[in-house]
Amino acid sequence: METGNPTNNLIQHILTNIAEDPKYTYPYETGPEFQVIDHENWPDPLEDWQICGANYAMYPPKVKPFKPAGEWNQLFLLVYGNKVTQVLNGEVVVEYEKYSEEWMELRNSGKWSDFPDWGKFDEGHIALQNHSTIVWYRDIKLKEL
Repeated sequence: METGNPTNNLIQHILTNIAEDPKYTYPYETGPEFQVIDHENWPDPLEDWQICGANYAMYPPKVKPFKPAGEWNQLFLLVYGNKVTQVLNGEVVVEYEKYSEEWMELRNSGKWSDFPDWGKFDEGHIALQNHSTIVWYRDIKLKEL
């Protein structure tokens, strides 16, 4: 799913429900990702920045209020200018400021260092994806601020 018009200031509310045993096959290569994954049943060990609620390959979740596969998790994403807040099941899991010194250091020293355009767009589309498994999305609400 992708939004029709580019946006950069928004509030997003989504309920998601992932199936057990996901197989991650395609990295999200254009911008920040609010990680949706059944990390408890993932066949390989994962880093904290890969688990549910993380800002994938950048920031691990501060708390871990995820629900297991088969239950609905509520995601809330607030993007206002360069400030980003990710909320999972009512708890703030990640907060960061895009282009901050910390963000640039993480971006340039980690997984995204080989992707020259990753995270460099100030507006764009919202995409929902899965990792080659079944995932359901419902109650999707977008509001431009």
